[in-house]
Formats: sequence, C-alpha cells, structure tokens
Amino acid sequence: MQEHGGNIAHLVRETGHPGKNYKDFSANINPYGVPQEFKKIIQDNLEQIAHYPDYTYLMLKESLATFYAVKLKSLIIGNGAEEIIRTLMPLLPQKIILVEPTFSEYRRVAELNQKEIHSYILSAEKKFRFDQKIFYDYITQLETRDVPDGTYTGAVFICNPNNPTGQLMTKDRLKELARGLDEKNYLLILDESFIEFVPDYEAVTMLSEVELSPNLIVIQSLTKFYAIPGLRLGFGAIGNAELKQKFERSQGTWTINTFAECCGRAIHSLDEYRKNSVIYYLREKAYLTKELSLFSQLKLYDTAANFLFIKSERVDIFEQLLAEGVVVRSCRNFVGLNDHFFRVAVRTKEENQHLVKVFKTLMGQERHES
Repeated sequence: MQEHGGNIAHLVRETGHPGKNYKDFSANINPYGVPQEFKKIIQDNLEQIAHYPDYTYLMLKESLATFYAVKLKSLIIGNGAEEIIRTLMPLLPQKIILVEPTFSEYRRVAELNQKEIHSYILSAEKKFRFDQKIFYDYITQLETRDVPDGTYTGAVFICNPNNPTGQLMTKDRLKELARGLDEKNYLLILDESFIEFVPDYEAVTMLSEVELSPNLIVIQSLTKFYAIPGLRLGFGAIGNAELKQKFERSQGTWTINTFAECCGRAIHSLDEYRKNSVIYYLREKAYLTKELSLFSQLKLYDTAANFLFIKSERVDIFEQLLAEGVVVRSCRNFVGLNDHFFRVAVRTKEENQHLVKVFKTLMGQERHES
C-alpha cells in the first residue's frame, strides 16, 4: 500500500519489475521542473559542503520573511513541511482534530505522539466541501476535559488546498474559522503546501493573518512548487510567541542543508519562473481534465492544485494503470476514501498525452459525448 506518492524505487522492489520504465503521476511536483537558478546556485556552492551551515539561518529567514511578508519574529523554517509537522506535534494539545480525508502524516505523527485523535470526515456526496456550522457542532459534541489556564483545548489540522481532494477554502472563510476556533480555545494548524499553485495565491494565503490570530499556525512547503523534493525546504509562521520559541528549541541544530539554504535565499529572484510555472501547469491541467472527463467510468472533482482527484467505477484502477507502466496515487489508505479513489499529478505535455492514451487502452471508447 502506498503511504505517499513518488517512491518509485520502493514500488519497483515490491512489484519485482526492476527494469520497468514507470511514468510517475503519484507525486504532486511542479511539472515545469527545478528552476535553472537553483541548479546554478548548487553548482556555485559545491565547496560549501565542507562547512557547517550557519545554524541561525538568519539570511534565509530574512529572505523568506521579506518575500512572503511574514514578520521575522513569527517565521519558522524546516526540512520540508513534514519536519515542521513532526517537530510541532509534541507541543500541541492532547486533542487533535483532523479534517479528513487529508495528508496522512498528520495522523501518523499524532499517533506517534499518542495524541487523542478525532476525525471530522468530509462527505463525497457533498463533494468534500467543508461546512463550518456542522464542524462547530462536531467540536461542541466532543467530550472536553478541563484544561489548565493558558493552554488550548485542542488543535485542528486543515490542508488548503486539501490533499488529496483539492478543495480550497477562501481567506474570508478561514479568518472566520480561526476566530471561531479561538473562541472555543482551539489552535488552527493550516497547511498551505500547495497554495502557490493557486493563481493569485496572495489573496488566499493566511500567512499575513498570523500576527492577528495568536491561535493560528501556517505551514508552507517549497518542495512542491519549486520541484525540490530531494532538497527539502519548508517554512511557516506561528502567532503564539511562547509556542514559537518552544518549536525552535525542539528543532535540530542544523535542520536545513547548505544547498537548501542557498536556494531559499534566492526565492525573490524567481518571478519569471513562478509566472511560467502557473501558465504551464494550468494549461496541462485543463488538457487532462478535458480528456479524462470524457470517460464515463471516471468522476473528476474540482481541484485547486496541481493534481486531479478522481473516482473510478473500477476498484483495481491503480493495479491496471501500474500494469501499463503508469503510477498514480491510490487513495485507499486515506481516511474516508476507498479503492475507487485516486489522485493524478499534472505532468509534462508528453507525459499527460501518454496517460490519456493509456486510459483509452484500458477503457476503450466508453466516453461521454464532448
């Protein structure tokens, strides 16, 4: 069973086909590729691997804080969003509420820390949309033990856009949610790992709200949009000063490697890359959506990120695609989903065309009228 997308080496070992040339649609990485500027930065700084990074990471923090309009005193950095989640979890209240289906690492890390986990499961019939009133009713019904003064009753995890369903909540709704949860004495942990794939994402991100909402924590990943999953870099912001200090004390001393640090400091110089990336992925996403929507056995949901979320009438669609040399992300291990659901990353033009051909081979001409 897939725990995450992108682990082709593990898949090859498990399937026993070491020579098979799989095309990977399981990892949601920017199809435009790694910025050329990053490649040059790494080449120019090869000699730096003989030295320890500056463990204060001040220049990196200043660059990220300036570009993303986050105050330095609130900003945190990490070896990808996953490391931030892993460091943060022991510092959170015992009660953890997961809005699911969602990124499996929240549950995994909460279980490792022996947290009290509650699942608020979104409905497929309602297209996995989040209903704030029903959610408040759900929280109210939970048994609440007395908590010491100055501590939170619990913490709510929300991914926006959500992985794997692709649902996007507006900034106004999230601000209202943060206020409502604050009144109920809950933290809100907002994972925006896919936010930069949203056109005009500056109007959606909650980073600027952290200073106004002490119960808000925002996490962002640079891995997905800048296509650097092997380099690892993430950041975020914590509104509660005491919690932010505890977070930094809990981290390892050298959590960011030299190359990730150097690349992160150059984020401000990639305006052209960002513009071209969004244009490219939106064009390819539109193509995939149009073509796959024609298959009567597939139901596509609207997504606000660089992947498609699909329900198939067939329960063995993952295995069928695998036999054709195509790897998608089976969603069978997401809470609230089953073997019918899968996620497809938007890839390059040639790869996307190949995927459409494979679906035509598997499903024949059972297509809706265009």
